[in-house]
Amino acid sequence: LGLGLAAPFWLPALIEKMFVVGLQTSLPADHYPVLYKLIYSSWGYGFSGVGGADQMSFQIGIANVSVVLISLVSLFFLKNKKNIIFFLGLFFLFLFLITPFSSWLWEIVPLASFVQFPWRLLSVLIVITSFLAGGLVQEKFYKNRYRARVFVALILILLSFGLGYGYAKAPFHHLRTDNYYLSRSNFTDGTNSPGDAFNTAWLPAVPQKTPQIIEIDKNLGDIQFLEMKSNEYKLKASLNEKSEILVNTAYFPGWSVEIDEKKGNLLNKKGKIGIEIPKGKHEIRVFLKSTKVQKTSYIIFLISVLTLTTLLIKTPVIIKK
Repeated sequence: LGLGLAAPFWLPALIEKMFVVGLQTSLPADHYPVLYKLIYSSWGYGFSGVGGADQMSFQIGIANVSVVLISLVSLFFLKNKKNIIFFLGLFFLFLFLITPFSSWLWEIVPLASFVQFPWRLLSVLIVITSFLAGGLVQEKFYKNRYRARVFVALILILLSFGLGYGYAKAPFHHLRTDNYYLSRSNFTDGTNSPGDAFNTAWLPAVPQKTPQIIEIDKNLGDIQFLEMKSNEYKLKASLNEKSEILVNTAYFPGWSVEIDEKKGNLLNKKGKIGIEIPKGKHEIRVFLKSTKVQKTSYIIFLISVLTLTTLLIKTPVIIKK
């Protein structure tokens, strides 16, 4: 169900990756945290560096480490150990994947490179330790005392907020106006990626910025904008003969064109959008719609939501006091 709920994110990213280039700007091997930083590292808001030159924290957290240690000790006392063993196993598996000892595994597992940074799996460790903490309260402490369980759970929740509150405060703020970004070419003329690597698969390079969104020979007629959005252009054309116009927007599956509310012929002109327009006066709409893969992901998402809702409604909640 979790994969289904997240389908609009991961399904297009995997299947439509052939349409884009420059996603793999870093290698997992360059971003293993130094081991001691998993226990303690100063809090920062910078980037992950190569070879330990990091400006961000990779610490698992004192509370999370404490939960794991208590869980290990509790194995000697608990009768029902299956759940604790399961989540401890998951914890150490993902901990192993974060360390450089797992480099051989990152090289052979398909799609592992899409994670990009091994330390991203720290987010999984947080979820696992949450289950461990809840399991300890349920199984070991106050198992048959409902009020005590609720009290301990509330204390743990308050501690989580209390310990994390300081990290939520930004150390400083950049007071930047729009001019700061508009005056920098990496924001206005590029893709704001290392070496302008991000691009569609059909564009040979990041094209030079042009003042005209629409290019057409003036002798062939006139094109006027009626409305312009990031994902939709509405145009009015008056042409002396059948013409082909060039839209200075990167071609991507999903871009479509309607001429006088009828489907038109949209072309891939060396990575840009081309449109064939017949002679005469016409209203044209160029718009980006969802691809088949994206529509499929939405259907999977809706099915997952309905399934989850049905399970929540039909599954009785039994609370023993």
